[in-house]
Amino acid sequence: MNPSRFLRISRQFIVSVKSIAPIHQSFNDKLKVDLNPATEDGILTSREKSAGLNNWLNNSFRRKNFINVTI
Repeated sequence: MNPSRFLRISRQFIVSVKSIAPIHQSFNDKLKVDLNPATEDGILTSREKSAGLNNWLNNSFRRKNFINVTI
C-alpha cells in the first residue's frame, strides 16, 4: 500500500485519506475518526497515532494544494 494514501490509525484499521470523514478531539490527546463508509462507533486513536494522523493529513493535503489541516 502507498504510505502517502494509507495509514494505520489503530491496531485494527488502516485507512485511506479518501475515506476519512469528520475527525473529533477526544480525551487525553486522542482523536475519534469517522469513516466513509461508516463504522459503528468511529475509531479512537491512541495519542501516538493521533500525532501521526495529523502529520499524515497535513502532508497529504499539501501535496494536493489544500490548506494546512489542524486537528
